[in-house]
Amino acid sequence: VTGTFNVGQERARGAMLNGRQRLTRKTFVDYDWALDSTALISAPVQLLQANVTLVPGAQLAHLPLHTFVCALDQIVGKSLDLRYTVHTFSAGNTKSLPAYNYSDLRASVPVGPGLFSVTVSNVFNQWANIAGLRNVGVPLALNKFASTADYAPYIGTAATEQFGLPYRTIFFNYALFTR
Repeated sequence: VTGTFNVGQERARGAMLNGRQRLTRKTFVDYDWALDSTALISAPVQLLQANVTLVPGAQLAHLPLHTFVCALDQIVGKSLDLRYTVHTFSAGNTKSLPAYNYSDLRASVPVGPGLFSVTVSNVFNQWANIAGLRNVGVPLALNKFASTADYAPYIGTAATEQFGLPYRTIFFNYALFTR
């Protein structure tokens, strides 16, 4: 049997604010703020019983409600471009971390017919970990069909593995421009 079956309804709402502001002739601020609310409105009882992490009316798991990226871009001298960026995510994110942020720093300068740049990712080594940490993540909310067994041995089904960010990493790049 083939056909289309509606397994539920979701509502996605949000707002975004982004732009670039010039502070001085050589200094800019770039920003990108997003509010993304995605919630399950309705679903068949069978689906809610089979997946107790679906909670009608609540933000879907692993979709952060707020994200914010802000960068300060400064040109030093005639050609050295420095850019410091902060990335911020609210709780409910894909890494099962509480609200977190991290920073990047990039320096670039023209060299010959190209551009040489050095980028330091996760400058302050925030939330750095290459392994998933079981039993330390942020628990997911469970719906009314969850049984006692669904809460044991963890708080929230499949919700207790926390994933870290990559350790501080330094990238070197040379881009050659040809005509």
